[in-house]
Amino acid sequence: MENTNKLCNVSSVNYQKIKLDEFKKLVEDHFESDKASRFGIPNAGYFADKLMIQTADLENLVKNETGLTVMEHIESRLINTAKSKIFDTSRSINYTASELGFKNIHHFTRLFKDKTGMTPFKYRERVIKHFKNK
Repeated sequence: MENTNKLCNVSSVNYQKIKLDEFKKLVEDHFESDKASRFGIPNAGYFADKLMIQTADLENLVKNETGLTVMEHIESRLINTAKSKIFDTSRSINYTASELGFKNIHHFTRLFKDKTGMTPFKYRERVIKHFKNK
């Protein structure tokens, strides 16, 4: 009986790691492909459906393993993707916001500033200035 419990715990840990890795890959794919511009910013339910698990289970798994909520994880990935796209001065900030699934530039700017402490425009200026000074 004790060996069965250990096996179940190991299987559970492996299952959770697999689901977490799948979740992270899905989030990355969403923002690196054109899915964000086509479908918008996903929520926990979207990814839970893709992973064929309950939304609450996904929320618990991500929170327990990363310390972040599903939305915090999604927003973190979104902001990292935005930073790399904003650096490209051939694209407008409006275009970048649209690519990332925002219908309104103001929502994008507000989230970006909330997460980074500066607007996308200011971030671009600082990054460009930093690289010109090197």
